[in-house]
Amino acid sequence: MSKPFTGLSFCCTGVNSYDRKQLGERISALGGKFQVDLMSLVQYLVVGDRNTEKYKFCVRYRHDIQFISLSTVTDACNSWNSGKNIIVSKDLHPLPAFANFKICVARIDRPPEEELRKLMSERFRQPPKQAVPNVLPEDPFLLDSLASAVSKLGANVSQILSMSCNVVVATSVSGKRGEIAKQWNIPIVHPLWIYDSCLREAALHLQDYELSPQFNAYNSTSFVWKQLYLSRIFQEHNTQIADRLAERLLLKKKPEIWTSIMDSAHPLLTKEAPTDTWEESRNSDTESKEPDVVDDRTKSSLLEETQSTLFQGLSFLPIGLTVPEQNILRTVLESHQGKVITSSEDSDLTHVVMLVRNGPQTELMLLMFPSTIKHRINNKKVKIVTNWFVERSIFYNKLCDDMWARPMLGIVPLKIKRQVCITGFTGVELLHLEKLISYLNLEFCESLNAKRDLLVVNINLFKSSFSKSSPKLFEYRLKEVIDCPVYANGNSTQSVSTLSLKNKMIAAKKWGVPIVSVAYLWEMVAILEGQPNLMIPDIRDLQWCIFAPKSGTNSSKFMVSLSETPSILPNTDNMESSYSNVRLPSPKKFKDRKKYGRIFGRGESLLKKLQAARDLNDDADREPPSGGSSSQDFLTVGYGIEERAEKDKRLLAKLEGTGEKPTKRPRRASHKVEYLK
Repeated sequence: MSKPFTGLSFCCTGVNSYDRKQLGERISALGGKFQVDLMSLVQYLVVGDRNTEKYKFCVRYRHDIQFISLSTVTDACNSWNSGKNIIVSKDLHPLPAFANFKICVARIDRPPEEELRKLMSERFRQPPKQAVPNVLPEDPFLLDSLASAVSKLGANVSQILSMSCNVVVATSVSGKRGEIAKQWNIPIVHPLWIYDSCLREAALHLQDYELSPQFNAYNSTSFVWKQLYLSRIFQEHNTQIADRLAERLLLKKKPEIWTSIMDSAHPLLTKEAPTDTWEESRNSDTESKEPDVVDDRTKSSLLEETQSTLFQGLSFLPIGLTVPEQNILRTVLESHQGKVITSSEDSDLTHVVMLVRNGPQTELMLLMFPSTIKHRINNKKVKIVTNWFVERSIFYNKLCDDMWARPMLGIVPLKIKRQVCITGFTGVELLHLEKLISYLNLEFCESLNAKRDLLVVNINLFKSSFSKSSPKLFEYRLKEVIDCPVYANGNSTQSVSTLSLKNKMIAAKKWGVPIVSVAYLWEMVAILEGQPNLMIPDIRDLQWCIFAPKSGTNSSKFMVSLSETPSILPNTDNMESSYSNVRLPSPKKFKDRKKYGRIFGRGESLLKKLQAARDLNDDADREPPSGGSSSQDFLTVGYGIEERAEKDKRLLAKLEGTGEKPTKRPRRASHKVEYLK
């Protein structure tokens, strides 16, 4: 037996810590959920004091919250512990609007009729007939009407002002009561506070109706009137439907009531027949009673048999789906006997479902799984599928675990958006191709014209002719991708789809629009997987190319963009040889060295320079030969100093290894030093 508070969420305000702790324990014991903070899922607010921020917020903005008292939850818990059955709609009765209030009703002056008409003609004060609350003052400025209404809603009414009063209802702050109320800090509010609180079925904030120069009786501080009235109308409508269903069930349970109603309603429909025919019909009726029961049973069994068992025994774990998407998936799978689980540690897990558009994030999403699930995935005990698996399986009425139903890691939006048309496809492949084109940042176009950039056709419509003229179209490695069904209608050569495809291909060739098979899109997805440069397949490959115009004036924008976008051939066996001829730049570039002027005309070695200096020293007394170079040219070799020439001669002898070690030259003093004895 389920607990009465199952699926309900509670919160409290104005309750001390001890009572709050007990309240949480009682709500949890009855199957509810106790929230410390006011969340959007909270349905019941346990009110201990109205002068709190939570209560003010709910009165103004939350029409879907019902206010209850602490004693209501306590009584429900005691009833449940005593063995009584609890009905939430009846036992959790709402908190009366003026409970724990002691109201002093002072002098109330009736406004002029025109002003009264304007006050009562405000839209929020005119609820629909179905949304009018049970207790509402007939006249908001009539003392007896106000006192009767607040008394029914839990307030204690008094005409004598005392310190125990919580509020004073009046139309003016003047007078003795007004002065005493100010001394005792008791708020004085307008009578419309009672009327509007009755409409809201909850006590509105006193400061919003307190008599002051800033008070405006035409405005409302609650912003939920429209939603509140609509919810009451729907609640009333649902209650009427429930009552009608209960009456019908009561009539079905008592057939004698139904018979008496029909006899009294249609007394002239019963006609007497001849005796022999009547007996025959009577016997036939008695004989047909048992078959009627059998027919009812067979109908119920047929209904059970017609219910699909496509996903029976399969458990699906959705990842990367929003809450509305999960609800739709759950509804679809459960209608076919499938099961949706919420934990990856469930031993019944057979499939992990993700969205097709989240294909590039597959590895990242699978990282959150524990190692046991990853081991089961590697052993193929748990399969990774997409939402297309569910759609294709339902369409073909069998489990379609093909390439269309697996995650596509290469669904990466292209940089250049081009217009693509498709033709010859039908069924679920047509739907999925449109989605695939949009996922690749390509624009799907229903009609073909000269401005289109690509035409994707179903080659199976011309399988016999394409097998002879272009056999490589059917040699694509993914056979299940190109094996798309065709729309068969009478003679295949004269069908509407065949003629339409033929005319579109003729027009595309005339306009220079490339024509490819569906394998081109699939190869694009395969190549984009892990490619940082967004490379696309070579459109002229015969595995998918049917027509590709030459570069020229009649070529499409897609062909022009191919020359600007890097393309890659599907055969990657010779990838290393293709890159071997490419000359890669050096990973490190040195700066240009500074250039200095040379002493000698040419870049010669030091040995040659010294030999030239020795020859110059030997031939110093000889005149330069006639017609040769002048002595000015030789002056550039050395400086013409004898001491430098001697040093060069010794260095040359040392380099050649023939000279003796030079004696150490004695140090010469620059001036004489006299020593003192």
